[in-house]
Formats: sequence, C-alpha cells, structure tokens
Amino acid sequence: MEVDSSLAAVMTSANKYIGQLSLDVDGPIFSIDYRLAPENKFPDAINDCWQVYLWLLKYSEKYLKLKFEKVFLEGNSAGGNLMCGITTLSIVKNVRIPDGLFMMYPALDCSNDSF
Repeated sequence: MEVDSSLAAVMTSANKYIGQLSLDVDGPIFSIDYRLAPENKFPDAINDCWQVYLWLLKYSEKYLKLKFEKVFLEGNSAGGNLMCGITTLSIVKNVRIPDGLFMMYPALDCSNDSF
C-alpha cells in the first residue's frame, strides 16, 4: 500500500519539538541524528543531513511506501544552519529544492562584524 502525504518534515531539532510538530503536520516527520562537533569535524554534519535528504527523495516511495507532494526542512540553531545548507546544496547540485524552511534562531552569520 502506498501512502500519499501532503508533506514530509525533515528535522534536526531537539525531540521536544517533534511532538508538537507531529500534531500540526499532515505527514511523516524524519529526525536526523547528525554527527556533532567538536568530536566530528566539518563537513560531517552537513554530509549526514545531505545523505538523509537525498535518500528520502530517492527511496522513500520504494522502501517506505511514502510519496510526498511537499518537503519542508526544520532546524534550530546549528540545525537551522544545516537546513539552509541543504537548501543551498539542492540549488547548486540541481536537486529538488525543499518547499519550505522553518529555521529557529539559525546560526547564519558567523562573521565578527555582527557580534
């Protein structure tokens, strides 16, 4: 049986947000347990997120029996930064661009000028 879903949410946030979001989203939520700094160096975290995003786009219908009309990305702090990075990679590599981003206090500007 194949499930048509209006959207999928891919998250990097803490688990406390998943419960509330699951009440508001008409579709599955995938939470990425990416490798954290400082134990893991750049670009490990973005690579983890990118691989999950690509896998969901390519294989979710075949292996999970899920077909999405829309895909939204969500992340807070470093996770927001990672979701912005996934969107940028999607544009640069000509991969499906997420339909929306929910970024809570993302770390986007790391220049010394803004501190």
